[in-house]
Amino acid sequence: MHQPPLPLANQLQNDTMSAFEPDLSNTEEREAGVSKKMSTEAQEDCDSYRFLDLSNIQICAQINGDGTKDRSVRLKYDSLDELVMMARRAPVRSFCFGSRSHNDTSDSVVDKYYNENIGWDFQMFTRAPGVGEEIVDPALVAQIQATLLNVGTPQRIILMTGDGNPNGGRGVSFFKAVMMALDRGWIVEIWSWKASCNKLYKNLVGTSRFSLHYLDDFRDKITLSDVDCKPKAKPRTKLMSIDKGKGTSAINCSVPEWD
Repeated sequence: MHQPPLPLANQLQNDTMSAFEPDLSNTEEREAGVSKKMSTEAQEDCDSYRFLDLSNIQICAQINGDGTKDRSVRLKYDSLDELVMMARRAPVRSFCFGSRSHNDTSDSVVDKYYNENIGWDFQMFTRAPGVGEEIVDPALVAQIQATLLNVGTPQRIILMTGDGNPNGGRGVSFFKAVMMALDRGWIVEIWSWKASCNKLYKNLVGTSRFSLHYLDDFRDKITLSDVDCKPKAKPRTKLMSIDKGKGTSAINCSVPEWD
């Protein structure tokens, strides 16, 4: 049975939010995982919870290695799913949040994909004129917090974003949410493009139960461009007239035409 989305940030009580404030300075205790450290066997067999910051991953997929931008690049959503799951069993919950401009009325391929794949809690927010990504990050962070609160035993969080900024002081950032999970004994995987990966995540490499994975290493497998999507020419039989000098003859021949 499909479960309703977990509460968003504005539905969490103040005492719950304060309970999630991490002690960022207590590295020794975090790495020891005193009371909630899982055995190697438990880590291999634990459940997964996926969180996709769609705006960050899609936009940064268009940034080339030299810093130029190719707006024709698109994500192959099924390939991205397969990559981050690495043949592990299906995740318990998956959240995908993104946004579009207020005047974007076109049907979205990503809407269709994530709405048709059972298990994804998908939200595409509409941005007001002149407003940026103000709601996407806090909403997705709130789902991470709610997961930490509602799941008793530490499991695995797969977070697809490179964003680690403090959100201008508006609530908890992705990075703080990652620290909360590590403090509570969870395994955390960050999947990010190199161009957008916050240095805070890079500094965490080597920390117990944390791993950083670059999507750049799999670019050819998880992206395609609009050029790749153009219909290919194929031969069709067409009636053509040829002037032989003594009159005109009609013949059938194959010529390439677009679908």
